[in-house]
Amino acid sequence: MVRIVGNLIALLINIAAAFVLVRRLSPSDYAFYQTLTKRGTWIGSLIVLLLGGWIYRYNAQRIPGSWEASIVISLLSILYAFSSGLLIAYYLHVSMYIALLSGLAVSAFIAYVMIRQVLNALRPVRYAFLAIIYRLLYTSLIVLLVYFIGYGVAGALWSIVAAGAVASFLGYTWGKRAKPPASRWTGIVREWIRHSFVFLPSTIAQILASLDALIAYHFWGSRIVAAFFATLMIFSLIRESISAGASYVATYLLQGGEEEKSLQGLVALLALTIPLLVFVASYPTHILYLINPHYAWAKPVIAFHAIYTLIAMFETYIASIASGSIKGRARESAGKLLRLTSLALITRVTYFVLITVLAATITAGSSALIAWSVSLATMSLLSIIGYIELTPSLSYTTFKRHIILLTIYTILSCLVARLVRLPPPAQHFFAEAKILALPFIEYVVITYIIIVLVTPELRQMLKHVLKNIA
Repeated sequence: MVRIVGNLIALLINIAAAFVLVRRLSPSDYAFYQTLTKRGTWIGSLIVLLLGGWIYRYNAQRIPGSWEASIVISLLSILYAFSSGLLIAYYLHVSMYIALLSGLAVSAFIAYVMIRQVLNALRPVRYAFLAIIYRLLYTSLIVLLVYFIGYGVAGALWSIVAAGAVASFLGYTWGKRAKPPASRWTGIVREWIRHSFVFLPSTIAQILASLDALIAYHFWGSRIVAAFFATLMIFSLIRESISAGASYVATYLLQGGEEEKSLQGLVALLALTIPLLVFVASYPTHILYLINPHYAWAKPVIAFHAIYTLIAMFETYIASIASGSIKGRARESAGKLLRLTSLALITRVTYFVLITVLAATITAGSSALIAWSVSLATMSLLSIIGYIELTPSLSYTTFKRHIILLTIYTILSCLVARLVRLPPPAQHFFAEAKILALPFIEYVVITYIIIVLVTPELRQMLKHVLKNIA
């Protein structure tokens, strides 16, 4: 719960940067920046994808030498990330200066991701705090360089470079204090490389999935790419916080936690996120005027984004349970993990084929955005089915209670949302924020109170938290 709340705080901090970028950058610059940061960083994380799973699992199990081996792999990852960021920027036809800056930004972000991966296993609460610090630095620099100075996309890239460097150093310091016992790291690195085939399917899967924006660029142009990321912006922030909070479930299980208790966290996530998703989906015009009135034409996709985000939340949580239930060193767990990563490959290949076919056949417009969102939801739904089938301790009845709560929370949220009365949207950001602020606060307070009253699990969690604080 501390991790979830910590990442929600990081999300709130990041909202300022997200709004500055979507309103201050031109559609073409915004499309480039989002493609680089949301997809280019995936391509730049090739080594992280191949070896990061072992880094996380070995550190979580406190295997001697894991820390030293992690640092070596992190340095290699940074070098690769720089070159990949540079090449992606060249492909998108930007200047030499922006291309070099793109390489630095991707490498700084990958350094931050790598150290968070280790910190996630060693110091889970600091892991949440590091996200807050990174977002605070990043947002402050975005506001300064993009909003006040007007440095555009270059200012946004410099913000990633500076925030990533500072957060990586801080995370390194924190992780070093809790590292597993020192030992020769060369044997562990060799063991990771020998068993990197386990994560090869998921690595290929992630790279394929990251090509969707480039496919959209080719068939639909930067206007659709910019609109897609703009309309998905708030949902991405919510999902990022969910993913960071839910990822500790795997650590909890790897360290001997009970699977039944880990499912209680899913109840909390549903309670936290469904009211937010319902509110955004209920008022798409106001939300898009808040983001940028330029993208108001794309409001039909908002409801589809809400559905996709909910399905993706289940996918993230169930994936963490499936991964955490597989314990042991590489030679003991490689076969079982290979099945999970092969599942990722199957679902991502399906998504790649689906988005390519749709991009080639559907005309650019709101229908293209809906097709993109539906493709993502299909990929996540297939993943959920696969994780349940591959994990012996999970079944569809395991989540019967969660589906019931999902239905109840959605109905309650929709009923409360219907009570909200809003005037016509305003063009100016602060005017629109003023329109939404009080109704939104009233909505979430009422909805959360009702949800807590109807959910015994949440009341028990709150009592436990309050008891520990007292």
